[in-house]
Amino acid sequence: MDKPYQHIADFLEDESFRDWVLGKGNVRSLYWENWLKAYPDQAGILFDAKEILQALERENVEDEQWHNADQKRLLSSINASIDRAEDRPLKGKFREHYPARAHQFIWLKVSVILLLMVAGAALISNLDNITHQDGIGQEELAWVEREALPGEKKKVFLPDGSSVVLNAASKLRYRAGFGTAHRDIILSGESYFEVASDSLLPFRVYSGTLMTEAMGTAFNVSAFEGEATEVKLVEGKVKVELQPEVNAEVDRIYLDPGEQALASSEVFAKGKFDQRTALLWTEGTLYFDDQPLADVIKALERWYGVTIKAEGNKHSALRVSGEFHRDNLENVLQSISYSFDFDFNIHQKEVTIQFN
Repeated sequence: MDKPYQHIADFLEDESFRDWVLGKGNVRSLYWENWLKAYPDQAGILFDAKEILQALERENVEDEQWHNADQKRLLSSINASIDRAEDRPLKGKFREHYPARAHQFIWLKVSVILLLMVAGAALISNLDNITHQDGIGQEELAWVEREALPGEKKKVFLPDGSSVVLNAASKLRYRAGFGTAHRDIILSGESYFEVASDSLLPFRVYSGTLMTEAMGTAFNVSAFEGEATEVKLVEGKVKVELQPEVNAEVDRIYLDPGEQALASSEVFAKGKFDQRTALLWTEGTLYFDDQPLADVIKALERWYGVTIKAEGNKHSALRVSGEFHRDNLENVLQSISYSFDFDFNIHQKEVTIQFN
C-alpha cells in the first residue's frame, strides 16, 4: 500500500501490475483490490491502464514481428487518445481529468511502446477501433452497486444471467461491462451465488482475504467485517485463493460440493459443512448451532436492522442453538431468554438486553 501512483504510466511500468492484469504467474489480485480501497480517488487511472493492457493482450499475435509501420500507427492512436484527454475533462465517479503536462503524456507513450516491444505484439487493429470511437463512455468506467440494508434480503440478477441472494447488511460491487469483458465482483457481507456458465469468462468473487473463482456453479460466501471468511460450495467446482498483501506463493484450495473453505487470521483450511442448514438464511430462516451469544447478537442486528446493547453479568461462554423461520425479533429474543435468564426491551431500532 506504499505506491499511490499518480499517472497511467506508473502502472504500465510496474511489472507486477502487468502480470496481474495479464494473469501471469502467482500475482495477488487482492493486493490491487486493497490498493483501490487505500486510494479510491486513483481508481480511474488504474482501470484506464488495465483497459490498455487488456486491449493490447487481446490483439497479441504469437511469432508476429512488430514492424516500424505498426509502431507508428499505434503511436498515432495513442496520440489521438491523449489529445482527447487534454481537450476534454472526463466526468464520473472515478474519472480524473489530468492537467496537460507534456512529460506525463510522453511517459505514457514511451511506457506503452516499451511494453509492446517487450511483449513482441502486433496489437494494432483493436486499439485503433477503441481510440477512434467517440471516447470511452462513462458507463464503461462506472461501478455498479447492489446492497441489502440491515433488516432486509435482496435477490439480484446479474447481466450475465447469474443470480445472487444478498443477506442483510451485505453489498456487492462490479464494474460496467460485467458479463462481456469480465465477471469480477467485490463482496462485503454474505451472498449466495447461482452462476451462469461461461467458458471464456471465469466468475470471480473477492471477499475479505479470499478470491473465489467458478465457471458455472452455486456457492455461498460469507465475509462480514471482523469475522472469518467462508466459502461453501453447493454445486459444481470452485477455486478459492488466499491472497495476503505481500508477494508470496498463492495458497489455493479446490472445493467439491459439500466442502467449504475457511479463512481467518489464524487458519486457511478446507472442511465439510451441513448442506441442509447452510442456506436456510436464503429461505428466511435464522439458524444457530451452538454459536457464541456475541455472534448471535451480531447476526440479529444485521437480520433485523437494529442495535443491541447487552447489560448486566452475562457469562462469556453462553452459546445459542435454535431455528427461527420468518419470526419477529420479539419472539426470537423471548425464546433465547428462556435459556439465559435475561429481560429485554425493544424501542424502535434500539434493543437492550438486561442479564439478571
